[in-house]
Amino acid sequence: MLVTCHHCGHRVLPTTQDGCPSCGQIIEPESLSSPQSGRDFSRKIVVGPSRCRPVISLLVSLAFVAGGIFLLIGSGHTRGGRTSELLAVWSAIIFFGSCAFGAASQLIDLRPRLIVDDEGIFDRVLGVGRIPWSDIRGAYLRQVRKHCFLSLEIVDSERYLQRLSYFKRALARANPTCGLTPVSLNLSAIALDPNGIFEIIIERIREQTENA
Repeated sequence: MLVTCHHCGHRVLPTTQDGCPSCGQIIEPESLSSPQSGRDFSRKIVVGPSRCRPVISLLVSLAFVAGGIFLLIGSGHTRGGRTSELLAVWSAIIFFGSCAFGAASQLIDLRPRLIVDDEGIFDRVLGVGRIPWSDIRGAYLRQVRKHCFLSLEIVDSERYLQRLSYFKRALARANPTCGLTPVSLNLSAIALDPNGIFEIIIERIREQTENA
């Protein structure tokens, strides 16, 4: 269920731990707008990133880093061990250390991940900027290896792909091999049920079609 933050008017999840992903204010029960307040912010929905996945990734990565350090110290590899063993252990420490840094960065990033409003759809991770409703003809959900994607049927998807880096553009063009459109949103890492987002976007597309 979405609620309205009384501080900024954005529609967010009712949580008192992370606060509003837009303004950062803690959402208290008395700060939520009600039908009697006369304030209607239902046209704009702001969704923050999920905190569950980064926390799990951080804990697992730190565990592997600690395990690698334990192997180095306990086995005496720091003084005289095989070069191949040293390289393997240090590579694991560096790799999982980088994963831990990335997970920690996601935890402290309070910027909105997804914004759906009257102007269109903005996904910060997707990287193509805001997509206006006039360019969206349809959408559908699809599961790919336990990840939920929202595929958008865009009038001219190539125009949006040109805004991506060469690597991201190549990945996007390969989306159809997985049953996705070139412009697809990964909804697995957001703090809202993908089905709820899908219903909201489908309703907006329907409104755009009726008003066209």
